[in-house]
Amino acid sequence: MKLRRCSRLLLVSGVLSTATGCLSMGSVQTASTLGKGNFQIAAEPGIYGANINGSGAPTQADPIPHFDVAFRYGVTDRFDLGIRGGWSLFELQTKVLLTPPEHERLAISIAPSLGAIFLGGNTSGSGTSVSYFNLAVPILIGIKHFRANELIFGPRINNMIFALGDQSGSAAVYLFAVGGTVGYQFAIGDFFKILPELAINVPVASSSSIGKQQIAGAGFGGVIWQLKVGLIFGRGSKRAPEPMEVGPPPPMPPPEPVVVPPPEPVVPAPPPLPVEPDPQPAIEL
Repeated sequence: MKLRRCSRLLLVSGVLSTATGCLSMGSVQTASTLGKGNFQIAAEPGIYGANINGSGAPTQADPIPHFDVAFRYGVTDRFDLGIRGGWSLFELQTKVLLTPPEHERLAISIAPSLGAIFLGGNTSGSGTSVSYFNLAVPILIGIKHFRANELIFGPRINNMIFALGDQSGSAAVYLFAVGGTVGYQFAIGDFFKILPELAINVPVASSSSIGKQQIAGAGFGGVIWQLKVGLIFGRGSKRAPEPMEVGPPPPMPPPEPVVVPPPEPVVPAPPPLPVEPDPQPAIEL
């Protein structure tokens, strides 16, 4: 049947489309949220590659360019909402901060995202429709320091569905992949940041549906990787300045000696002058 052949091609094209950039492998953002009312605009150039071990000889896909743009907004101090588009097609992003926003050293968040695209057939119904969905659930762990710098790492799972339909029926392939990301954000001033990130994903399980027939299988035994550099413009949550390391205070100088002046010599008082009695006037009788 034509559809059976298409389903096999779909299974292969699912992996190839993953390797050629239809799937976003990383988040390219920090574990910290932006803070209420703050926003960011990001350009995310990078490269994409894959090593696929199928039934035949291992296949290595040459790295290809990958580019996205993203916009994120801080709805509350703990919740961000954003969109991303480009080589990753269209993606809705969310992020929920699990640790206190005021924590100065650690941020842990969960950042689910949903990517999708639908390419329909022609109006006469004789064409082929192709659909793609990816539900990614990464956990981001951030170590904060130097005010706005942050080391980000964490695990990630991808749930990918590739569907194909034509006049003869429909077929779909589901891929479950696990992986992780590691990145570091460099803050250059308060408004501009650079965030390089490496993401790795391994498809570990698959399931295909051809009409009413279900076929389950293992993953493709390969590794899909992505290297991106996020150029981020915008303000994030404000942090207190790093406390300066202050050593022990210097020793106090010894007190100056107190010079006691010698006592002034005591001058004896002069002896009293003799008092002569007043002469009494003579009394005449």
